[in-house]
Amino acid sequence: MFGFLRRSLGLTWLIVGCLGVALVGCSTEDVPQVLDNPTEPDLSQAFPSSVERVVALTSLASDILLELDEGKLVGVPENQLLKNDPRAADIVQIGLGQNPNLETLIDQQPDLVIGAAGMQGQILARLEELGIEVLGYELNSLEDLEQLTREISEKIGANPEVLLSRYQGFIPEEFSGSSGAVLLLVGSQPVVSPNRESWAGDVLANLGLNNLSAQWQGQSPFRGYVTLSPEKIVDANPESILVIATPGDDDPLRSFEALGFWDSLKAVREDRVYLFDYYGLVNPGSLAQIEATYQQLTEVLGE
Repeated sequence: MFGFLRRSLGLTWLIVGCLGVALVGCSTEDVPQVLDNPTEPDLSQAFPSSVERVVALTSLASDILLELDEGKLVGVPENQLLKNDPRAADIVQIGLGQNPNLETLIDQQPDLVIGAAGMQGQILARLEELGIEVLGYELNSLEDLEQLTREISEKIGANPEVLLSRYQGFIPEEFSGSSGAVLLLVGSQPVVSPNRESWAGDVLANLGLNNLSAQWQGQSPFRGYVTLSPEKIVDANPESILVIATPGDDDPLRSFEALGFWDSLKAVREDRVYLFDYYGLVNPGSLAQIEATYQQLTEVLGE
């Protein structure tokens, strides 16, 4: 099956490649102009693209595509954020993001597959072997989100400016964050916290918050996070603690409250422990989750 598919896809991509060369060779006078209609410009001509069918392996990539041009999204992962999204109701689910159903994915005949380079690197490499164009991304900052949006927009022939402007609104212009030390805790076995090289660390930095673990380095199974010992947490004695509620954990505070040192921490004694959703602060998840996270941070940690 894959041999036949590889030959068919090879011919398809040869044709697409030739068209790409032809377009690059055009002068600016040959590029189609936007129609002279200030209310409804023909953006399909302003942003030409040969990509018409896209499969997204992450909820965030799916959301960006749904915002830019939902008609081109033909496959999404099984994800709780997309489960109740009416925009994705009729789009084929291609399985879990880390383990998509390859046959279902290929059946969608995608021109492009978008996924996380780290978590989904193997499946993206396999799809490339089959002749399918892929876009792998890493997302550790708001700047990375802007770059990803530009790359997707370029691939599908869409205008990214509305989304890019929306991202600028994530950070309140007049926000004055608390100067007190903040510690974000993810899981209790082991306890890990984001440094500046993570998405969560970048969110806290964008708001000017004093993230205690921003500069810390250490061993951790997760890039951009450091493993914390009880002694490290006690010595830091943060004024505010953010605890991540991971999917499936109905009582995320329970495991921390069982730690012998927990009640001695200043943030606990002064009732400055706040729960945050996993999506938005650790895993970006979706644009709505990111917006909600920034909003919650400004509410609980603003002066």
